[in-house]
Amino acid sequence: MRRWTVACCAALACMAAGAATTAPAPATPAPQAARAGKDDKVVLNFVDADITSVVSALARFLGRNFLFDPRVKGQITLVSEGEVPAATAYGMLATALRMRGFAIVDVGEVSRVVPVADAKMQGGAVNTRNPGGGLATRTFRLNYENADAMVPVLKPLIAAENTITAYPANNTLVVTDYIDNLERLARIIESIDTPTSLDSEVIKLRNGVAVDIAGLATELLEGSGEKGRRDIVVLATRAPTAS
Repeated sequence: MRRWTVACCAALACMAAGAATTAPAPATPAPQAARAGKDDKVVLNFVDADITSVVSALARFLGRNFLFDPRVKGQITLVSEGEVPAATAYGMLATALRMRGFAIVDVGEVSRVVPVADAKMQGGAVNTRNPGGGLATRTFRLNYENADAMVPVLKPLIAAENTITAYPANNTLVVTDYIDNLERLARIIESIDTPTSLDSEVIKLRNGVAVDIAGLATELLEGSGEKGRRDIVVLATRAPTAS
């Protein structure tokens, strides 16, 4: 297992600032670093470092290509107490960027670093379970609860700049949010969308025909305008007989 060390100190930041005011030296191609293997780990030590410098340094270890929006500027601090694997390093980077108002959107082999306000318009993964804190979209098909009724329940749990919408045609929720929060929402939805969430009542008829009354009751419930899923199931009927 190889060990990587990625560090940034105040002296390096000063050198970078000074280089911006002097004539650039001829570029020398840097040796291509190998992509981190499954068991490779890295020690992070960035303190008030330029965002683009941090991402560029981690790009080789993560084996990803990063594309920056021109508005991505500022400094971040990214420090690990010990060695961390690539997935953890990527998650820490995404979280640090989020705190500064930026997000990572993975599109194929390219990771776009953009302001959070524009992240949901950049494409991104759909229905994936990749680790990390980037932005993605997932759909949740509900079996028991009503999708429209679930939106106000889940909306407070989603970042203000991200979205949740209901598609009533097949009772599905469409959520765009950070990947780590999508996993939390999936667990919450799974615990709510259960058969026990429905209230059932058995009514025994003495004089009417169950099929006819069920149809009439269904029309009344659908016309009430109230949200929620209601089903009337006729378990057994006895047709009237004529003598």
